[in-house]
This record gives sequence, C-alpha cells and structure tokens, in this order.
Amino acid sequence: MIFALFSLGLPVSAYTMDGDLSDWGVSPFTSWAPSSGTADYTEDNWAHGSDLGSGSVPSGGELFDLEAIYFDDNGAVGVAGNAYFAVVTSMPPGGSASEGWSANYTMGDLALDIDNDGTNEYGIKILGNTSGMVCNNPNWKNATMSGPGYGYGYSFTCDGPSSNVTGYANVVYAPSAVNESGPLPKTYVIEISVPKRALGSPAQYQLSNTDVTLSCGNDLIRIGYDWDFPAPTFPAEAVPVAIALFAPVAAFVASRKKAPGKQN
Repeated sequence: MIFALFSLGLPVSAYTMDGDLSDWGVSPFTSWAPSSGTADYTEDNWAHGSDLGSGSVPSGGELFDLEAIYFDDNGAVGVAGNAYFAVVTSMPPGGSASEGWSANYTMGDLALDIDNDGTNEYGIKILGNTSGMVCNNPNWKNATMSGPGYGYGYSFTCDGPSSNVTGYANVVYAPSAVNESGPLPKTYVIEISVPKRALGSPAQYQLSNTDVTLSCGNDLIRIGYDWDFPAPTFPAEAVPVAIALFAPVAAFVASRKKAPGKQN
C-alpha cells in the first residue's frame, strides 16, 4: 500500500509540444507507429514501403501533402484533462508560396466530429492570429466543394449565430528534424494539446473522428478514435503526504522489534 501511494504520487508525464515526435515513439518515414498502446494514428505517406498505414495513395501527388495524424488522451502518457494531436505534413506554415510556388496553398484547420454524427461540431485553428482557438459550431470554408474530404471544408471562422469560442489549445508548427529524401518539400510537424472541457468533455469510450485537409485539395487525412479516461492523478504534494503516513508506521514497527537475545 505504501508503495502504491508513492507510485500514485509521482507526476504524470505529458507529450511535449515542440514538433519532435520522439516522445510519441515516432520517427517520420522510418517508424510511423506510436509507442503508446493507447495512441491512435493514420499514416498516409505517398511511399509506404514497409511502414504501417492505411495503404491508400494521397490524391495529387507528394508535394505539400499530409503524411500522418496522431491522437492520444490516456493518463499513462498524457496529463489528465488534455487531448493530444500530432500531424506530419509537407505543407509549410507560410503556405506553398513561401517555398516558391506561384499559388499559395495553405494548411487547413483541425476538424473534430466529437459525437461521430458526421458533422464537425468543433474546430481548432492551426494558423494566424487566432491559432489555438477552439470553436463550437464553426463555419467551415469551401464546404460546397466536391471531392474527398471537402464535405467539411478546410478552414473555419467562428462568427456564426451559434458559434462560440470554448477554449484555447497549445499549437506548435515546427520543422521536422527528419525529412523525406529527394527534391521534395521539407517536412513539418504540428502538435496540439487541448483541454477536453473545450471539446465538450467527451464521455469515456466516445467514438470520434478528426480531419485535416489543405486548401488545394491535395490531401485529406482522417483519424478515428475513442476517448480513454485517464488514470487518476495526484498532485506532487501526495508524495510528502505518503512519507508522512509511512513515518509513524515505520516507527511503530521499529518499536515492536525484539531486543537481541530476549524471549517472551
């Protein structure tokens, strides 16, 4: 029991929002599968090779596409109350024009269908002055465009009659230390940490879907997952409390020890 108290009192580690996926156990283009047994992912790189993934080929080719998307919310690796997403892409945060293209295609926002009813009732802004904003009932742009993934558009505004800001996520959009070989755009990683309460506090085992796509329609990537309630966490103060509880027990046990050579 004492050992359990010490174990439960230790701080719970979290994913670090820094664009480095090593804490997910992921090395893009080498090992796509996350190390956590509670993490969900979809890999849709152009050249699959021997890696694990959906096996489908992205439309439009390799340039400025989406490689993989990840989700985790389990207390074994995440802080209770937060959900974590990661996206691997070759779309730079400044859009394709920032790498010399005449047309400026851009990264879309994160679209979340929390209740699995086919409608993305939450969105998380990826770019711009409102990066990190979480919106309930957003207005999705390009919602009328045809083609895979365009049913929900690729970016949103939060100015509709039923739209409201429910919180803010921590969004990091950083160059990856690992890039594809050949004359291809650089690789970037988007990491997102968002409070579950900003997403309506999903119920345990609730099935959800999350999409992200690009303004050019070059690629859409979707991940389906269920919500795992995190294990109970305790503040750091729990360790001193455990020590305080253990000390009297230790003293009592010591007082009961028999002196050498004595018999009852």
